[in-house]
Amino acid sequence: MPTGVWTPSTAVGGYVGSNYQVAPAGTGANSFAWSVGVGQAGSYAVYARWTAHPNRATNARYTVSHAGGSETVTVNQQANSASWQLLGTYALGAAGSIGVVLSDEANGYVIADAVKVQPVNAAPNTASWTVSLAQAKTYRVYARWTQHPNRATDAKYTVSHAGGSQTVVVNQEVGGGSGTCWGRTRSGAGAATVTLTDEADGYVIADAVRWVPEDAQPNRAVWTPNVGQAGSYEVYARWTANANRATNATYTVTHGQGEHGDAGEPAAGEGCGTCWGRTRWRRGRGTG
Repeated sequence: MPTGVWTPSTAVGGYVGSNYQVAPAGTGANSFAWSVGVGQAGSYAVYARWTAHPNRATNARYTVSHAGGSETVTVNQQANSASWQLLGTYALGAAGSIGVVLSDEANGYVIADAVKVQPVNAAPNTASWTVSLAQAKTYRVYARWTQHPNRATDAKYTVSHAGGSQTVVVNQEVGGGSGTCWGRTRSGAGAATVTLTDEADGYVIADAVRWVPEDAQPNRAVWTPNVGQAGSYEVYARWTANANRATNATYTVTHGQGEHGDAGEPAAGEGCGTCWGRTRWRRGRGTG
C-alpha cells in the first residue's frame, strides 16, 4: 500500500505481477507498506525483491514490524535484481501479522516490488508429473513453459526413475512455447517422475513434460494420390499458420522416379496451396 507519490514502471524486467512502484530519493515522506498474516507461532523468514539499476538507492531501508518489535534493514538496490533477498528471520509467539515498510529516505530511486513471508525450513511447493515407462531404454526428457521477464532463471526440475535421479536448472525467462530437451537419461521400466520446485528467483511455470524413447520414430501423416497417367505434376500442400508452428516441417514426395524432401514453413502461408516444384511421375500411385 503506497503512501505519498509512487509511479508504476516496467522499465527493468524481473518484477512480480504487472509492474513495480518507483519513488525518487526523498526525506521519508513517501513509503510503501505490506502486511502479511501468519497463522501460528513460529519463526518466519521475510524476503524482499526489486529490479536493480545504477540509478537505484544503495541504502534503501525496509522496516520489519511484528508483535516482538521492529527492525530496519538497509539494502543495496543496485544489486541482486529480480531475486528474493532475505531481510531477516523473526520469531512470533502467536498468530498475527508481519508488516514491512519501505521508505524513500535514500540516496537514489527506491523500488517497491514485492515481499514474502514464509516459515523457516518450510518445504517448498512442488508440481510433479509421473509416467509409466514400458521398458528399460534411453529416453529424452522434455519440459515446456511460457516465458516472461518475471520468470525464474533457476527453475529446478528433478528427474527420478529406476536408475536414479538428477536435477536440471533452466531459465524460464527464455525458451517458452517449445519443448526443451534437457538431455538423455537411461531408465529401467516402471514409474518415472519429474518434480518442479518453487525454490527459485522468480515465478516458476509448471506447464508440461514428456518422455520420448531415443529410438522412437517420428509421427507422420501420409497422403497417397492415384496418378492416372505419366507426366509432370505440381505438388502442393496446405496448412493453418500460427506462431507456434514449425519453421522446418519436412514433406517427402515419393514416386516412381524416386523421392525428394522439402521443408515448408507452417508459421506462414496459411490457407493456400504452396507449390514446392514439379516432379515427373509414371502412371500409378505416389506418396506424399
